[in-house]
Amino acid sequence: RLKTKYTEQRKSGTAASIRGNDYQQANIDLAYFEKKIPGKNFTHQWTVGRQFVTVGRGIAYGQVADGVDYYVKSPKGRISSWELFAVRELSGDDNSAVYSASTIGSAGHTDRQFLGAQVKVRLIPGHTLTLFHVVNDDKNRDSDPIAGKVQYDSRFQGYGLAGPFPFIKGLSYFGEYISLRGKNFGRAEARDTAPRDHVVAFAYDVGLRYSFAANKYTPSVYAQYSNASG
Repeated sequence: RLKTKYTEQRKSGTAASIRGNDYQQANIDLAYFEKKIPGKNFTHQWTVGRQFVTVGRGIAYGQVADGVDYYVKSPKGRISSWELFAVRELSGDDNSAVYSASTIGSAGHTDRQFLGAQVKVRLIPGHTLTLFHVVNDDKNRDSDPIAGKVQYDSRFQGYGLAGPFPFIKGLSYFGEYISLRGKNFGRAEARDTAPRDHVVAFAYDVGLRYSFAANKYTPSVYAQYSNASG
């Protein structure tokens, strides 16, 4: 799959602003090799190449990246699936939770790498517990002459729960809590010599979804509340 993007900035009012446009030439958005290996108790799936990778509800991590993903699914047993991945971020992607001015490693990439693991556990019938852990290696070892060091290495740990709401047919719930830990050069003064600051943050997301009786389209409505410490 190929993708191209055109962005135009228009000057509004009399205030000083930048006017111009940016054209991103056509590039490969998705290109991967996928191999499924069925088994009696488990189905193994290998995905290699440029692919969409996500954990939980996609808040901690969810974007297109280059790398390898190994996924195992079980039709029965307590653990319904588990997954391991190692990917390298594409240039131009903005994951605001782990943003920093990483240097460009090679054409189309930054040096930033993500390693992750995810497990989904069956609880009582219909209810699923999701556990995941994602490590970001920023690899921004250089020092900017103005900003100083901006390397930010982070770790995301998440817990999710989803399933049908008791006694009300068609109503289901979902929730996720994410803990963020890491180290950053967060002080503006003397960044090259100051010790690294510890980052401690959290986010959570909860909601209800109602699915109408199954028909050709199966519409649904949901209410969702999200909050984060910043």
